Amino acid sequence: PAGETPAGIRRARHAGVHAVISQPDPLQPWLTEVFSLVLVFGGVGDDGRPLASLEILRVYSHTIVRVPAGSVIQTGPAPAPRFDLSMTWLNARGYVLGGHAQDDTIYSFTVAFNGESFIVAWSVLSPQSSGAAGRERHVSVSTAMVFDAKLFFLARDSSVGSEN
Repeated sequence: PAGETPAGIRRARHAGVHAVISQPDPLQPWLTEVFSLVLVFGGVGDDGRPLASLEILRVYSHTIVRVPAGSVIQTGPAPAPRFDLSMTWLNARGYVLGGHAQDDTIYSFTVAFNGESFIVAWSVLSPQSSGAAGRERHVSVSTAMVFDAKLFFLARDSSVGSEN
């Protein structure tokens, strides 16, 4: 299926983000469920082609478990295949920024759990207002307490240290 990385396929030049999600338990609303997740998107597969797949890993106290692709439902316009991108998590929302891609669109996403599956809801942000479009091999930094809930991008000038 689209957006799925088959088991056994390795990826490189991808991005990942750690997300902690808390929400009322769908079956027992007086309880709060807390999930610690690592979300991995994009990269280059074994065949050298860019990937558009999203993997979710659940982090437990002593192990990390891959969430089966059949337990992940994606809605909305997902990002095009890309690599050398960055991801960040800020105020219960994730962001996919830059990279080698077919477009310069910036995407955001939220993650929820419905009792059986994780729901990833994608949406598109306008790159004109952010200054992040077209970046590759960069990192994004989000620290709400220090930087007033803003995203910052750190990039290396590709002309520095290169031979002409």
